[in-house]
Amino acid sequence: EFGDATQAKRAVRDISYSADGEFIGIAFSGGVISLWNCETKELEQLISAGTDIFSLDFVDDSQTVAAGTYGGAINYYSVTSGERIDSLVIDPGVVGDVAYLKSIDRLAAVTTAHRMHLVDAERHSVKAIATHSLTHGMLASSSDGTTLAVGSGDGSVKLLDVSMLQQPDVFWHDAHVRDVVFVNNGSHVACCTGDGTVCLWDVESGERSELLPASDR
Repeated sequence: EFGDATQAKRAVRDISYSADGEFIGIAFSGGVISLWNCETKELEQLISAGTDIFSLDFVDDSQTVAAGTYGGAINYYSVTSGERIDSLVIDPGVVGDVAYLKSIDRLAAVTTAHRMHLVDAERHSVKAIATHSLTHGMLASSSDGTTLAVGSGDGSVKLLDVSMLQQPDVFWHDAHVRDVVFVNNGSHVACCTGDGTVCLWDVESGERSELLPASDR
């Protein structure tokens, strides 16, 4: 049993264990995070985040705590010092849940904008996927790290193959897409739009190239 880290009764928002089993992190209402040593059950850090915290998980080989906030940001705190070392705003509203995906070294974060972001070690949102509706969503990673479950306010739970999450699945155009076809033995998608643009997308990398008429080359 762990003691009352806040010296006052507060609602528990989230609990997370570090991957090495050394720490347990507890997020409380009012923006307080307590970090405990699992072996000694001693309080290691008491962090006052200065903003409401909804979720947390350990990243950077359990040296950093990533916390989802009500301000639409992911805040990063040092396990050693307790200081905030970085912050990334990914969506307006609430970052409802976060989960570190070790197999691809990405932090998954779901928001009230009904999207799941994949954030890399450099604190960049490298991909956003429409995954849930009505609420901020909830996340759970399987014990072997191969599957991610996303709970939604519409009553559904989506099971996502973690190894496929970094593959591009949405290619954005600035105008209405008139037609689309796979080319080059399926390795690329060609799309034409209402503004007269024809684009070629690499299915694996997501890279876009624009096809130009011979007179414009």
